[in-house]
Amino acid sequence: MAEKNNSRCSAGDRSLSSFEYEKTNLGVIITALKDKTLSEVVIPKGVVSIGDDAFAECENLKSVDIPDSVTIIGKNAFFKCVSLQKVVIPNSVTKIGEHAFFGCVNLTDVELSTCVKHIGTGAFFHCHSLTGLVIPNGLKKIGAFAFVCCKSLKEVVIPNGVMSIGERAFGSCSGLTSVVISEGVKSMGAYLFSDCENLTNVVIGDGVTNIDSGTFAGCEGLTSIVIPASVKKIGDRAFFGCSGLTSVNIPESVTSIGLRAFDNCASLKSVIIPERVIKIETNAFNDCTDLETIYCRVKEKPSGWNKEWLGNINDKVKVEWGYKGE
Repeated sequence: MAEKNNSRCSAGDRSLSSFEYEKTNLGVIITALKDKTLSEVVIPKGVVSIGDDAFAECENLKSVDIPDSVTIIGKNAFFKCVSLQKVVIPNSVTKIGEHAFFGCVNLTDVELSTCVKHIGTGAFFHCHSLTGLVIPNGLKKIGAFAFVCCKSLKEVVIPNGVMSIGERAFGSCSGLTSVVISEGVKSMGAYLFSDCENLTNVVIGDGVTNIDSGTFAGCEGLTSIVIPASVKKIGDRAFFGCSGLTSVNIPESVTSIGLRAFDNCASLKSVIIPERVIKIETNAFNDCTDLETIYCRVKEKPSGWNKEWLGNINDKVKVEWGYKGE
């Protein structure tokens, strides 16, 4: 059972006098900062967890020293600490909770623990000033919306160990120009990089099997992309609104192209559709106004291709069946 202590501290707890906290069998959990006007905080050694909402809306807090005894940063722990500028997360930390740094709009640099396994939903949502981010190799899960609207991020490398990436984890990162997805990553969350309008360079590792729904939707700056031979499915709206996209290779491994997958890719000039594609959904190439020719390896339209697969360009584009060229 946790023992609450939010009034007077014993002699051995003097370093905790600035905090409300609980003592558990595992150690001390910080639950709140008594004086929310403080600009600097040193969390004492021995604290094992920064509890939910512990520093939420401490608007004057500029720096926090987290000891290497802390293993968990709780939900909303630093929610809207709008003056916070830099955080070093020690190697003892394995989990960063939901919305832990949500709305820390002046946070420029985060040094993540090499032992972090889990970054929670919306953990760094609306950290507009965040420029420095190195995702550690040991990370297993990136939650949905984890880095949404981190508008100052320039590049992201997702390492091999990441097994799960949530929906829209890097959505609306308008300053993002480069993304590398390592070979160990198997799947990418829906709308993962949606509305990253300045994204120009994307490298997708050979481990990815699906380009999920809306993964690159609204990436207007993307001009070309190489889809690896491991991919079997291109999801609904995967490249919707990539108006700068002029070329895309669809590998022979792909069997399915989703609803509006390339809708409004207005600069796309030509596409080769591999022989194994047995399913194309409605409006897959709708509003591809510059598309002149679609080269299909099959000799005739398969039964699994929706009759409206071309959308509103049906009468404008040339379709060459049984194409054998490169």
